[in-house]
Amino acid sequence: MDYHKHAAEFSERGFTILPGFYTEAEMAELKTQLLDAAERRKSECVLDKGGMLFFENMYRYSDHVRSFISDQRIVDVLNHLFVPDTWCRWDQVVFKHPGGAAFPWHQDNSYNELLDTHLQFWVGLTEMNEENGGLWVAPGSHKLGHLPHHREGTHAVCDHEVKDAQFVPTKVGDVICFSSLMLHHTKENRSDKDRIAYVVEYMSLQHYDHYVEPPFFITSRNGQRVGRFEDSYPGRSRLSASRMRHSAHEYRKRAGSLAKRVARVFG
Repeated sequence: MDYHKHAAEFSERGFTILPGFYTEAEMAELKTQLLDAAERRKSECVLDKGGMLFFENMYRYSDHVRSFISDQRIVDVLNHLFVPDTWCRWDQVVFKHPGGAAFPWHQDNSYNELLDTHLQFWVGLTEMNEENGGLWVAPGSHKLGHLPHHREGTHAVCDHEVKDAQFVPTKVGDVICFSSLMLHHTKENRSDKDRIAYVVEYMSLQHYDHYVEPPFFITSRNGQRVGRFEDSYPGRSRLSASRMRHSAHEYRKRAGSLAKRVARVFG
């Protein structure tokens, strides 16, 4: 694999495609394991958005999935495209059923509200094309930083006008790596079959996510596979200055809001 080429693409465009990264046999086994875990958790972990089903945190319930997401092949990609020290903050299986609705343009940071960027590892469990609602991206949009979004129901919708959108077709076993700040969306599934993707989010061990509770699944250190749960990681105990400034800003904002409410009641 030409890591230099993919790293350059990722840096410039915000995404890169790894064709044939997995065999069809590997994808068939992963699909079986994910569907089994999803079936066992159907009552507790499904979010339906207009014909789209999301099963989250699959790695916490499957040895096979944990082994898959910490495989040295992925670690090598992370080491060249992202950082050598990583943990998995979240993963999900996404089913877009026939007739499944479009998913608006957004940055993933608009959903998780994180300040730090992370890498999205998008795996095609089925072919993804324009007919069945595959992935559209806005190349280079990750360079714009955090963009404003508004809410439409449960969706976060970016207010930025998207120009020069590009469709990214994939076959079974292809991988798309993209920045969490890159604008992307999917259109409706006009086919008669499910479109299924598996997405893993990798963060730097130096970056903190206050939504994720221990234990934390460490995927790599120094560019080498770790693949185990641990009680903590550097970013959790040493918040970045940006995170601390953000927390202070939020505290002041909430305190100001509270003061205004108090003034209305007692003023």
